[in-house]
Amino acid sequence: MRNCFFILGLFSLFLLACENDDNFRNEELIDDVATRPVTPSREEGIILQNTNWTNQIFELYVHNREKVSIKQGFYGTLTQREGDFMNDEIEGKEFPVNRLIHIYEYTTFSEVIEEERYTPFYTEVETKLIATIECDEEGFYEFELSPGKYSLFIVENNSLYANSGDSYGGLNSVEVEANKISERNLEINYALD
Repeated sequence: MRNCFFILGLFSLFLLACENDDNFRNEELIDDVATRPVTPSREEGIILQNTNWTNQIFELYVHNREKVSIKQGFYGTLTQREGDFMNDEIEGKEFPVNRLIHIYEYTTFSEVIEEERYTPFYTEVETKLIATIECDEEGFYEFELSPGKYSLFIVENNSLYANSGDSYGGLNSVEVEANKISERNLEINYALD
């Protein structure tokens, strides 16, 4: 546990040094994202990937935590993994993406229709749609919701994507408690793990 605090402390010092360094210009990163062409490739929303954070996911999580503005609900970062993560020399990439996220009432495997058997893609969800939000260019999203259990589905290639389940069969589940916020990061996984 001490090692974790030591590493976190070193990372904090690095961030402070970068803020005070005249040679470190975050504007270049912002300009790069703003000028990158965006091509709609699905009916709902746009697909955007931000390669400035490639394979720097821990740093991205720390960065996105500073954006939280809700008082009750959850927030998180959506990333996409692709490539080969099975070798000692990692050839895969993980980076933030911009997608729509639908939040439904808590949904189990028996309440969805699979696009194809044994995949995380679904064509229909039989529970009530509560809200939809679009992630920002750094994959950040937040939902302010009433206490309860919910399921998250990512709109991906005109399908609904949910790749994790809880011990009760709930898909991409999250629980909201009164007057609390929690972090729930999501991942679209096309990688070899």
